[in-house]
Amino acid sequence: MATITKSESRTERHTCDGECCATDADGGEICVVSPVDRPAARPARGERVRAAVMFGIACLASPCCTPLIVPVVLAALAGTPLALWLGQNLGWVYGGLTVISAVSFVLALRWSNGRGARTKGA
Repeated sequence: MATITKSESRTERHTCDGECCATDADGGEICVVSPVDRPAARPARGERVRAAVMFGIACLASPCCTPLIVPVVLAALAGTPLALWLGQNLGWVYGGLTVISAVSFVLALRWSNGRGARTKGA
């Protein structure tokens, strides 16, 4: 049976499945729909793109890819002061890439769930 539920600012039509809280003056069932019962809103397109970019960064900076990528970058920068500095501080480079990977993976998960820049109640 389709019924009408009144929320804060709009009226929704849904099926109650016999678990309604009250009846209105006309004898129709009135169901209360909590925010938990509503499907989650899809993240905006910009958030999905940001999540995909962050997930790509997380994959490239992950500890399984860095042993392949760092030597290639050092070879490409061979003979430059940056390559010399990176070669002398290789442990910090691997540690920094691991932190970047973890942070970008967390941001990718947050943005893919639609909880990125939006704050509720503020």
